[in-house]
Amino acid sequence: MSTKAVLATGNTLKVSSNGRFSLTLPANQTLKSGQQIAISDSADLKGSTAIYQVQGSAIYVNPLNSGDTVITGTGIPGHFLNITNLSTKTVLATGNTLKVSADGTFSLTLPSNQPLKSGQQLYISDSADLKGTTAIYTVNN
Repeated sequence: MSTKAVLATGNTLKVSSNGRFSLTLPANQTLKSGQQIAISDSADLKGSTAIYQVQGSAIYVNPLNSGDTVITGTGIPGHFLNITNLSTKTVLATGNTLKVSADGTFSLTLPSNQPLKSGQQLYISDSADLKGTTAIYTVNN
């Protein structure tokens, strides 16, 4: 099933003088592997459109808050994630312990006596992505 939505128009998304543009999606909208994005120039009356397919190489982690005992997000279905708390130098998931489900989501429950604390940093990587997809996330207040 495909969904069509206009994310930006020529009135809301401008190309800078260096020829680049950037669009930040709302927090409740994430790109999923396989989705297609169509980009066209609103000044091009010929209707030229470029189609891009989301490759799914990114890891997305839902906002982390102090006191949380569950880390959730999305990744590439079937891949395993490595998660390390850099602040405490604790490995939370490695190698084959945290697998992204078929729908692209993951969830890691922390021990109840080890909730996340404000300012802690988590290093998260895809153990199957040889391109080195990694990110560091900071826990909010």
